[in-house]
Amino acid sequence: MLNLYVPLPNQSDGSFRLAQAAPTTANQYIFEIDQTIGAKDRVWFRLFRNNTSSTSPGAIPFFASPSSGTFQSYAINETHTFTPNLINQAQFSYTRPEGVSDTTKNGKSPQELGISANGFTPYPQTPGFNLSGFSLGSGWYIDEPSYFRQIDDNVSWTHGKHNIQGGIMINYQKNGDLAYPATGFTFSGLYTNNSAADFLIGRPQNYSVTTTIVDNGTSTIVQPFIQDNYKLTPRLTVDLGLRYGYQTPWTQKHGNVSTYKAAPNLRYIRPHLRD
Repeated sequence: MLNLYVPLPNQSDGSFRLAQAAPTTANQYIFEIDQTIGAKDRVWFRLFRNNTSSTSPGAIPFFASPSSGTFQSYAINETHTFTPNLINQAQFSYTRPEGVSDTTKNGKSPQELGISANGFTPYPQTPGFNLSGFSLGSGWYIDEPSYFRQIDDNVSWTHGKHNIQGGIMINYQKNGDLAYPATGFTFSGLYTNNSAADFLIGRPQNYSVTTTIVDNGTSTIVQPFIQDNYKLTPRLTVDLGLRYGYQTPWTQKHGNVSTYKAAPNLRYIRPHLRD
């Protein structure tokens, strides 16, 4: 393990020192269209996209942590004037943020390292080894896309001393998260009173493994409202309004939930690190 990943000292005092780059790249795109259609309709369209990528150096160069993010948003709006006193504004928008915390995919799986345990990743993932003041191993791979589709419709009517507005907002939310957690061993010095010695003899205090995490949750928010801006006198205006908000419970695609119940005859196996 140490020969595979830990560099040899490169300083006269027996330490290892290395200057590592931490590049970051970001690009933004904005596109807009505004169009008047006839005397009573105005339409606009907006597109926004932001792409970022970066790499975070690790204490051990092999385990650098690349990450990337994408944010894209689209919206179209139409304003229709029925009369000078009655106007309707409708809008549809779509937003999709996504962040990816990547990890090293060319490591060694626990079995390749001679450990009788394994994780759930589709690629070799070096398990985490945690000692007092020292750690190494692959991190989690996490892909967290979200989706938001929203419809807004608002009507404004001016009548005498009243300016009445009413409308509704419907927001559909969806997650598509995927995560491959890293397996991990913790060495605390339980057996030799020294965490490094426990590591060298292959005696961890505990071992952890988490199955692949998939989140396909959906929820919908509905918010209708009505409001009256009533001008009692030139110097006194009263605002009266009512809004109702309802959000459906989060549900999982195909009826999946995040609760796990172990089978009655499930066997728990203690992993062993070969000498």
